[in-house]
Amino acid sequence: MDLIGQKRLFLKNDKVEWIAYDTEFADPLDDCITIYCKPSGNYFTDDGYTKFNLDCFVPDWREKGVVEKICKRYGCKMKDDNEEIQAPHDWQLVQAIIAIYAWIEFRGANERMKILDVCCGSKMFWYDKQEPHTTYMDIRKATYTAMDRGNERRIEISPDIQVDWKNIPFDDETFDLVVFDPPHLVRAGKTSWLAKKYGTIDLMNWPHDFHEAFREIMRVLKPTGTLIFKWNEDQIPIKEVFKAFGQQPILGDMRRKTKWSVFIKEDER
Repeated sequence: MDLIGQKRLFLKNDKVEWIAYDTEFADPLDDCITIYCKPSGNYFTDDGYTKFNLDCFVPDWREKGVVEKICKRYGCKMKDDNEEIQAPHDWQLVQAIIAIYAWIEFRGANERMKILDVCCGSKMFWYDKQEPHTTYMDIRKATYTAMDRGNERRIEISPDIQVDWKNIPFDDETFDLVVFDPPHLVRAGKTSWLAKKYGTIDLMNWPHDFHEAFREIMRVLKPTGTLIFKWNEDQIPIKEVFKAFGQQPILGDMRRKTKWSVFIKEDER
Protein backbone atom coordinates (compact mmCIF):
# COMPACT_ATOMS: atom_id res chain seq x y z
CA MET A 1 0.00 0.00 0.00
CA ASP A 2 1.69 3.24 -1.17
CA LEU A 3 -0.03 5.52 1.33
CA ILE A 4 1.30 3.83 4.46
CA GLY A 5 3.62 5.90 6.60
CA GLN A 6 4.29 3.35 9.32
CA LYS A 7 3.60 -0.31 10.01
CA ARG A 8 3.13 -1.46 13.61
CA LEU A 9 2.70 -4.94 15.10
CA PHE A 10 0.48 -5.85 18.04
CA LEU A 11 1.61 -8.99 19.82
CA LYS A 12 -0.20 -11.47 22.04
CA ASN A 13 1.74 -14.35 23.64
CA ASP A 14 4.70 -13.45 21.44
CA LYS A 15 2.61 -13.86 18.32
CA VAL A 16 1.43 -11.14 15.95
CA GLU A 17 -2.27 -10.65 16.55
CA TRP A 18 -2.85 -7.45 14.57
CA ILE A 19 -0.93 -5.37 12.05
CA ALA A 20 -1.62 -1.61 12.07
CA TYR A 21 -0.99 0.53 8.99
CA ASP A 22 -0.74 4.29 9.59
CA THR A 23 -1.65 6.26 6.47
CA GLU A 24 -0.66 9.78 5.42
CA PHE A 25 -4.23 11.01 5.88
CA ALA A 26 -5.75 12.69 8.94
CA ASP A 27 -9.17 12.23 10.51
CA PRO A 28 -11.38 15.11 11.75
CA LEU A 29 -9.56 14.99 15.10
CA ASP A 30 -6.20 15.42 13.31
CA ASP A 31 -5.05 11.90 14.15
CA CYS A 32 -3.67 9.82 11.32
CA ILE A 33 -6.06 7.36 9.73
CA THR A 34 -4.99 3.86 10.74
CA ILE A 35 -6.32 0.57 9.42
CA TYR A 36 -5.76 -2.90 10.84
CA CYS A 37 -5.63 -6.49 9.62
CA LYS A 38 -4.96 -9.97 10.93
CA PRO A 39 -1.71 -11.67 9.85
CA SER A 40 -3.78 -13.81 7.52
CA GLY A 41 -4.81 -10.59 5.75
CA ASN A 42 -8.28 -11.80 4.77
CA TYR A 43 -9.87 -8.43 5.65
CA PHE A 44 -8.98 -4.92 6.83
CA THR A 45 -10.79 -2.93 9.53
CA ASP A 46 -10.86 0.58 11.00
CA ASP A 47 -11.43 -0.91 14.49
CA GLY A 48 -14.38 1.45 15.08
CA TYR A 49 -12.45 4.73 14.84
CA THR A 50 -14.62 6.05 12.01
CA LYS A 51 -17.70 5.44 14.15
CA PHE A 52 -16.03 7.36 16.99
CA ASN A 53 -15.52 10.40 14.73
CA LEU A 54 -19.05 10.14 13.39
CA ASP A 55 -20.46 10.09 16.89
CA CYS A 56 -18.40 13.18 17.74
CA PHE A 57 -19.34 15.30 14.75
CA VAL A 58 -22.62 13.88 13.36
CA PRO A 59 -24.55 12.28 16.25
CA ASP A 60 -27.52 11.42 14.00
CA TRP A 61 -25.40 9.87 11.23
CA ARG A 62 -27.18 6.51 11.40
CA GLU A 63 -30.50 8.13 10.48
CA LYS A 64 -29.13 9.71 7.31
CA GLY A 65 -27.97 6.56 5.56
CA VAL A 66 -24.97 8.29 3.96
CA VAL A 67 -22.32 6.10 5.63
CA GLU A 68 -24.07 2.94 4.49
CA LYS A 69 -24.11 4.22 0.90
CA ILE A 70 -20.41 5.14 1.02
CA CYS A 71 -19.48 1.73 2.38
CA LYS A 72 -21.47 0.04 -0.37
CA ARG A 73 -19.90 2.29 -3.00
CA TYR A 74 -16.37 1.16 -2.05
CA GLY A 75 -17.14 -2.49 -1.37
CA CYS A 76 -17.00 -2.22 2.42
CA LYS A 77 -19.42 -3.26 5.13
CA MET A 78 -20.14 -1.97 8.62
CA LYS A 79 -20.36 -4.69 11.24
CA ASP A 80 -23.45 -4.59 13.42
CA ASP A 81 -21.77 -5.53 16.68
CA ASN A 82 -19.36 -2.63 17.23
CA GLU A 83 -19.94 -0.82 13.93
CA GLU A 84 -16.40 -1.13 12.67
CA ILE A 85 -15.90 -0.87 8.91
CA GLN A 86 -14.37 -3.87 7.13
CA ALA A 87 -13.15 -4.33 3.57
CA PRO A 88 -11.40 -7.11 1.60
CA HIS A 89 -8.62 -4.73 0.48
CA ASP A 90 -6.74 -1.90 2.17
CA TRP A 91 -7.42 0.64 -0.60
CA GLN A 92 -11.18 0.04 -0.39
CA LEU A 93 -11.22 0.75 3.32
CA VAL A 94 -9.07 3.88 3.06
CA GLN A 95 -11.22 5.29 0.24
CA ALA A 96 -14.40 4.70 2.23
CA ILE A 97 -12.98 6.30 5.39
CA ILE A 98 -11.75 9.37 3.47
CA ALA A 99 -15.14 9.73 1.75
CA ILE A 100 -16.92 9.58 5.13
CA TYR A 101 -14.61 12.19 6.62
CA ALA A 102 -15.12 14.41 3.57
CA TRP A 103 -18.87 14.12 4.11
CA ILE A 104 -18.40 15.16 7.75
CA GLU A 105 -16.38 18.20 6.64
CA PHE A 106 -18.62 19.39 3.82
CA ARG A 107 -21.83 18.54 5.63
CA GLY A 108 -20.77 21.04 8.28
CA ALA A 109 -20.04 23.63 5.61
CA ASN A 110 -23.42 23.11 3.95
CA GLU A 111 -25.37 23.21 7.19
CA ARG A 112 -23.59 26.13 8.84
CA MET A 113 -25.66 29.27 9.18
CA LYS A 114 -25.44 31.62 6.19
CA ILE A 115 -25.87 35.39 6.56
CA LEU A 116 -26.02 38.08 3.87
CA ASP A 117 -25.46 41.79 4.48
CA VAL A 118 -27.05 43.30 1.39
CA CYS A 119 -25.43 46.74 1.57
CA CYS A 120 -22.72 46.49 4.17
CA GLY A 121 -21.10 49.91 3.64
CA SER A 122 -18.25 50.21 6.14
CA LYS A 123 -19.81 47.52 8.41
CA MET A 124 -20.36 50.09 11.15
CA PHE A 125 -22.52 47.97 13.46
CA TRP A 126 -20.61 44.71 13.04
CA TYR A 127 -18.52 43.74 16.06
CA ASP A 128 -16.60 41.33 13.84
CA LYS A 129 -16.15 42.90 10.42
CA GLN A 130 -15.00 39.56 9.01
CA GLU A 131 -17.77 37.46 10.61
CA PRO A 132 -17.23 33.97 9.09
CA HIS A 133 -20.90 33.11 8.46
CA THR A 134 -21.53 36.36 6.58
CA THR A 135 -21.21 37.42 2.96
CA TYR A 136 -20.80 41.20 2.70
CA MET A 137 -22.29 42.84 -0.35
CA ASP A 138 -22.44 46.44 -1.59
CA ILE A 139 -22.76 48.31 -4.84
CA ARG A 140 -19.81 50.48 -3.78
CA LYS A 141 -16.17 49.54 -3.28
CA ALA A 142 -14.03 52.51 -2.34
CA THR A 143 -12.06 54.35 0.28
CA TYR A 144 -13.19 57.89 1.06
CA THR A 145 -11.66 60.73 3.01
CA ALA A 146 -13.50 63.91 3.91
CA MET A 147 -13.40 66.79 6.32
CA ASP A 148 -16.02 66.51 9.04
CA ARG A 149 -16.24 69.36 11.54
CA GLY A 150 -12.61 70.24 11.03
CA ASN A 151 -11.31 66.66 11.21
CA GLU A 152 -10.26 64.43 8.35
CA ARG A 153 -12.20 61.19 8.40
CA ARG A 154 -11.61 57.99 6.46
CA ILE A 155 -14.09 55.32 5.53
CA GLU A 156 -13.46 52.06 3.70
CA ILE A 157 -16.17 50.15 1.88
CA SER A 158 -14.80 46.71 1.06
CA PRO A 159 -17.54 44.13 0.33
CA ASP A 160 -16.92 40.51 -0.56
CA ILE A 161 -18.93 41.04 -3.74
CA GLN A 162 -19.74 44.32 -5.48
CA VAL A 163 -23.24 44.09 -6.96
CA ASP A 164 -26.57 45.90 -7.12
CA TRP A 165 -29.08 44.85 -4.44
CA LYS A 166 -31.79 44.62 -7.13
CA ASN A 167 -29.99 41.62 -8.63
CA ILE A 168 -28.56 39.48 -5.81
CA PRO A 169 -26.34 36.79 -7.40
CA PHE A 170 -27.36 33.85 -5.19
CA ASP A 171 -29.74 30.93 -5.58
CA ASP A 172 -33.22 30.89 -4.08
CA GLU A 173 -33.45 30.11 -0.35
CA THR A 174 -29.71 30.38 0.33
CA PHE A 175 -29.56 32.48 3.52
CA ASP A 176 -30.81 31.99 7.06
CA LEU A 177 -30.45 35.67 7.93
CA VAL A 178 -30.32 38.79 5.76
CA VAL A 179 -29.29 42.22 7.04
CA PHE A 180 -30.60 45.22 5.08
CA ASP A 181 -29.26 48.64 6.08
CA PRO A 182 -29.70 50.72 2.91
CA PRO A 183 -28.84 54.39 2.41
CA HIS A 184 -31.59 56.61 3.83
CA LEU A 185 -30.63 60.02 2.44
CA VAL A 186 -32.24 61.59 -0.63
CA ARG A 187 -30.79 65.01 0.12
CA ALA A 188 -27.08 65.28 0.86
CA GLY A 189 -24.20 67.16 -0.67
CA LYS A 190 -22.24 65.00 -3.10
CA THR A 191 -19.00 65.78 -1.30
CA SER A 192 -20.46 65.66 2.23
CA TRP A 193 -19.20 63.21 4.79
CA LEU A 194 -22.71 61.82 5.35
CA ALA A 195 -23.13 61.06 1.64
CA LYS A 196 -19.83 59.19 1.56
CA LYS A 197 -20.51 57.41 4.83
CA TYR A 198 -24.06 56.25 4.15
CA GLY A 199 -24.56 56.66 0.42
CA THR A 200 -27.65 58.23 -1.10
CA ILE A 201 -30.83 57.07 -2.83
CA ASP A 202 -32.67 58.55 -5.78
CA LEU A 203 -35.51 60.89 -4.84
CA MET A 204 -37.88 59.66 -7.55
CA ASN A 205 -36.91 56.01 -7.96
CA TRP A 206 -36.20 54.82 -4.42
CA PRO A 207 -39.66 53.21 -3.87
CA HIS A 208 -39.20 51.05 -6.98
CA ASP A 209 -35.60 50.24 -6.06
CA PHE A 210 -36.57 49.25 -2.52
CA HIS A 211 -39.44 47.11 -3.78
CA GLU A 212 -37.07 45.23 -6.09
CA ALA A 213 -34.48 44.86 -3.34
CA PHE A 214 -37.04 43.46 -0.92
CA ARG A 215 -38.28 41.00 -3.51
CA GLU A 216 -34.72 39.80 -4.12
CA ILE A 217 -34.04 39.48 -0.41
CA MET A 218 -37.13 37.36 0.08
CA ARG A 219 -36.09 35.21 -2.86
CA VAL A 220 -32.67 34.33 -1.38
CA LEU A 221 -34.04 33.99 2.18
CA LYS A 222 -34.81 30.48 3.37
CA PRO A 223 -38.45 29.73 4.28
CA THR A 224 -37.51 29.80 7.98
CA GLY A 225 -35.14 32.75 7.56
CA THR A 226 -35.22 36.25 9.03
CA LEU A 227 -34.62 39.72 7.62
CA ILE A 228 -33.29 42.44 9.92
CA PHE A 229 -33.96 45.90 8.49
CA LYS A 230 -32.42 49.14 9.77
CA TRP A 231 -33.77 52.58 8.83
CA ASN A 232 -33.30 56.19 9.85
CA GLU A 233 -36.35 58.43 9.47
CA ASP A 234 -34.37 61.63 9.01
CA GLN A 235 -35.86 62.23 5.55
CA ILE A 236 -38.29 59.40 4.74
CA PRO A 237 -40.87 57.94 7.18
CA ILE A 238 -40.47 54.22 7.70
CA LYS A 239 -44.12 53.59 6.85
CA GLU A 240 -43.33 54.76 3.30
CA VAL A 241 -40.54 52.20 3.13
CA PHE A 242 -42.85 49.41 4.31
CA LYS A 243 -45.30 50.52 1.64
CA ALA A 244 -42.56 50.15 -0.99
CA PHE A 245 -41.68 46.71 0.38
CA GLY A 246 -45.31 45.63 0.19
CA GLN A 247 -45.04 43.92 3.58
CA GLN A 248 -45.11 44.85 7.25
CA PRO A 249 -42.51 43.62 9.76
CA ILE A 250 -43.56 41.28 12.55
CA LEU A 251 -41.88 43.43 15.20
CA GLY A 252 -39.53 46.37 15.58
CA ASP A 253 -38.58 49.61 17.30
CA MET A 254 -41.45 52.09 16.91
CA ARG A 255 -40.14 55.08 18.87
CA ARG A 256 -36.62 56.03 17.96
CA LYS A 257 -35.52 57.87 14.86
CA THR A 258 -33.25 54.99 13.88
CA LYS A 259 -35.44 51.90 13.77
CA TRP A 260 -34.80 48.18 13.63
CA SER A 261 -37.46 45.90 12.17
CA VAL A 262 -37.76 42.13 11.75
CA PHE A 263 -39.38 40.47 8.73
CA ILE A 264 -40.08 36.84 8.02
CA LYS A 265 -40.91 35.20 4.74
CA GLU A 266 -44.62 35.21 4.08
CA ASP A 267 -46.29 31.95 3.12
CA GLU A 268 -47.13 31.73 -0.55
CA ARG A 269 -50.82 32.06 -1.13
